[in-house]
Amino acid sequence: MCLHPRGSRAGWLALLACCLSGAWAQTELPLGQVVTEALARSASLRGAEQAAARARAMAEAAGVLPAARLLATPLISDQRGLDIEVVLAQPLYDATLRPAARAARAALAAALCDVAETRLEVTAQASAAWYGLAAAQRQAAATSQDVELARALRDAAAKAREVGERPGVDVLRAELEVGLTEQAQADADAALVLARGVLAGLLGRDLAEPLSAATAEPTWPALDRSALQALAVQRPRVKAARLRVDEARGLVALAKAGRAPGVAVEGFREDEEHGLRIAIDLPLLDYGRLGAQVRAAEASVAEAEQLLTAAQREVALAVDSAWLTAESALRRRASHASSVVARAQRLTDLTREGYQSGELSLLEVLDARRRLAEARVASVALDTAVATALLALRTAVGADLPETPPVLPAAVPTADAEPGRLGPPVPAQTLVPQALRPTVAGAP
Repeated sequence: MCLHPRGSRAGWLALLACCLSGAWAQTELPLGQVVTEALARSASLRGAEQAAARARAMAEAAGVLPAARLLATPLISDQRGLDIEVVLAQPLYDATLRPAARAARAALAAALCDVAETRLEVTAQASAAWYGLAAAQRQAAATSQDVELARALRDAAAKAREVGERPGVDVLRAELEVGLTEQAQADADAALVLARGVLAGLLGRDLAEPLSAATAEPTWPALDRSALQALAVQRPRVKAARLRVDEARGLVALAKAGRAPGVAVEGFREDEEHGLRIAIDLPLLDYGRLGAQVRAAEASVAEAEQLLTAAQREVALAVDSAWLTAESALRRRASHASSVVARAQRLTDLTREGYQSGELSLLEVLDARRRLAEARVASVALDTAVATALLALRTAVGADLPETPPVLPAAVPTADAEPGRLGPPVPAQTLVPQALRPTVAGAP
């Protein structure tokens, strides 16, 4: 079928608009998909997994007896002349095997904890970018409502001027207010483009792709401070530090085992003689080398213990700081929603009605509109602060972020809330389901 270029101009324009709308359609991304894509392209996570693979190979090799050795020794004597003694030696006992295997297993478990900690960090980074985009979307929507309200006031002022009820300066004021709100909307749109670019860059997508955060808000369990601290003890970072203490202790035992004798069975053949014999390896002089190795290993234990203490303190401090921030953000959001936003909306409605009836001036209406706009902006900022604080809390605790995103619409502080608790009391085990707690394969 052939379309005439003139008679079907409207059809061509409609087809072009359809193609353009399909090319620039927004891509809605839920938080789980964002985290999955970020983990899939994370080079730091791949590096941690390769380090764990190296530690696994070393752990497999650490517990194996040394291979048999074939020794050929040339001998020269007056009676036999040149002869060769051949000895096949197989070690039977090596005191270094057990501590070496212990240190290697601890290193493997610590490497697996490092993988879990890296996943947690990548997840937190992707979640922060996703919540930044969600906040930018809400801010853009709020400014769009302000623009619509300002334009409605401008139209009302223009109509009142036409009938001679209002002076022409009201129209100018309303036009200025429209310009200010449109500038605020342009700023919000620019922030939205930036947030989209940050998320797209993190996911390896085109920076111009119009991404959108699917902002479905799941529930969040009540948060108990002591229970969160108990969960933070199992954070992969703390577990890795604890395992490195075990690794260092294994290295101390390995260094001390260097003084122990070794036993091997040897099969020999010299000229016409052959047979089996037991060989005992006794270390005699090491010129202080083994003692220095033992002291270095013991210093490594002290260092690992201090690093463990530092990790525990830092995690506990991060949990406390995130907890206090989340508690403050939740209280401020609840107070703002009940005492500011609703009243600002009511004041705007009343002033508009008063302006239409001629009882109030346009300045009073514009002042009420500004207060409503400020209240909406503050509401978006408080929602973002709550999400950011709860995200930091989940990261500090070490829970799995993508399964239960940090949004807490239900756990609003109540008058009967206990000290150190948000919302109604709940058992500690309900904070994070067992299936979502970070587990490390091979860790003790």
